[in-house]
Amino acid sequence: MNVKLYFFLFLSSPLFAQYIAFEDIRVTSNIDSLRNVIPQQRGYSLLQCILSAEKSFSFWYRDEASPYILLLDSLGKRYPECKAHFYYFKAKHELFDNRNEKAFQWSKKAFDIYKSAKDTSGMASALVSMGAVTVSYTMRADSEKQFSRAYFQEAFHLGQQSSTIEARLVGNYALVRLFGIDFQPGNLNKIIAVSKQSLQLINQNRKYKHYKVLFLGALAMAYDIKNEDEAALHYNLEWLELLRSEQASVPFVMMNNIGFVYLKQQDYPSAIGYYKQALSHPMSHSTKNAGVLRNVFNGYHKALIGSGSFKEASVFADSIYFYSEKFRNEENNRVLNELIVQYETQKKEAQSRQLQQQIELATARERLYWLAGSIIVIGLILSIFLVYYLNRKNIQLANANREINRLTKAKDYFFSILAHDLRHPLNAYQDMTELVDYYVSTKRFDALQKISKSINQSGRKIRQLLDNLLQWALSQQNEVPYQPKELVLYPILSNVLDLYRPIIDKNNVQATINGSEYITAFVDELAFELIIRNLVDNALKYLRPEGELEISINTTSSGQTQLSIKDNGEGMTTEKLEAIRYMLSQADQLLPGQIGRSLGMLLIGRFVKSNKGTIRVESQPQAGTVFTLLFPQSSK
Repeated sequence: MNVKLYFFLFLSSPLFAQYIAFEDIRVTSNIDSLRNVIPQQRGYSLLQCILSAEKSFSFWYRDEASPYILLLDSLGKRYPECKAHFYYFKAKHELFDNRNEKAFQWSKKAFDIYKSAKDTSGMASALVSMGAVTVSYTMRADSEKQFSRAYFQEAFHLGQQSSTIEARLVGNYALVRLFGIDFQPGNLNKIIAVSKQSLQLINQNRKYKHYKVLFLGALAMAYDIKNEDEAALHYNLEWLELLRSEQASVPFVMMNNIGFVYLKQQDYPSAIGYYKQALSHPMSHSTKNAGVLRNVFNGYHKALIGSGSFKEASVFADSIYFYSEKFRNEENNRVLNELIVQYETQKKEAQSRQLQQQIELATARERLYWLAGSIIVIGLILSIFLVYYLNRKNIQLANANREINRLTKAKDYFFSILAHDLRHPLNAYQDMTELVDYYVSTKRFDALQKISKSINQSGRKIRQLLDNLLQWALSQQNEVPYQPKELVLYPILSNVLDLYRPIIDKNNVQATINGSEYITAFVDELAFELIIRNLVDNALKYLRPEGELEISINTTSSGQTQLSIKDNGEGMTTEKLEAIRYMLSQADQLLPGQIGRSLGMLLIGRFVKSNKGTIRVESQPQAGTVFTLLFPQSSK
């Protein structure tokens, strides 16, 4: 026994260890059995078990993170030949936690080692990981998609050239992901063809049945996008049956997808059953799933109504609102972060241009000195040319400096708005959250109904501010929206008043629209709505309780559409009225903050001008304000 033990320890030592190919890492769905075996293992046997657990989790338990990554890191120091596997599975953990840049770095390290070891399956798997990470954290611009395409294409070519089944399957999955970057109709058919071909290959080689989860999921997604519900349901259920037969973890999103297909087919009992399973899933309350949870609650609510369970359906109304608001807030944060990133990118590009121009300027001066010392006459002629050239460069440099200063002022103003205007509604949200908890605990539901109006008002203010910031950023890039068409104005005006209905009703404001319901104007719809929304918001801000807000539309004798927004609010002093008129007339020349803080007025002025309109304003203190706008009635 002692001889056998020493021999086993010798085989398990780092000296005897050899490189383990990615394809040789065994995958099992019986994770519980593996968990029981791992504590009893030592040395090289423990390494093989940990690698098997990590790879098994990546296929059968995709909603969970393996608990063995730290142990694998420790073993990686003892067995350097398994470093590539550690880097690859570390990337999986980082991607699970949405740390995309780190996930890409670990995947790249894994690929480099797999390449040096000529491990084709490992190389293809690392490339797929790099492509998936790049797709998830870029802003999906065409210039950035090319990197993802390159990684997927290289993985596919490796699979085609390899003689191993696993490398071919990974290559096929890379091809599926490549087609999935742009969801075009033709690409969906290619995804279906490649996935079905891969499933046939798996059925001939049952050792790789864990890859079925990838291709069944791809088929279900492709048919769902094509609105072929029966086929989508078939592959979703086949996927589900595979996971249950292997006693593996069922993804939270799958329950929602199956429930949604049954809901479209009006099979409400089946839809309700799968939505219940989704809500009982361990991942159903994860903060990463706000958007999916919104869809689950919304679908569950519709299924209950469809089945006639109206009382039970009413219970989920609050949950639908809560997760819709949560998802909307996440989207707002994402848009705001994109604006900040966009600004920083533009600033760096401007600085790079300035540095390049400085280098060119220094080079030009050196040429001047060299030529002047060679031939005086030629030097004189060249000096005249270079003086002109340098002047042009100096002008360009000055323009670049002015552009940087302008962007810096715009950035400072953005941040001042965020600090000043977002602080109050966000603080109000926090205070109202505490009040909600208090009212719920004391069962004061009548107070909850009152406070919900305040929450709605704060949310609308934040949305108005973010809309204005986004439109200002677009106008700074000369991307002011202008896609005009003949619009019937009455429904748009009515929708804007409905948006502010809680404030109108709360303050007993008499808000009316006068004029024909069929009057049109030839304007951009989004720009026109932003103009009206800002003017109505400004009027309501200074209206006293029981005040009057009148919107009138008519056609002038010259064939233009005239629109006026009149209120009997506080009005404006002469100084403020002149400032507003100046801002409206010079909106395309001014920056926010140069005259007051009226970003809304600058946007109104710019968008009225871009839509070939005019605007004038009249006001007296304590007598109210009238904004009058003229727009073309048609394209003629």
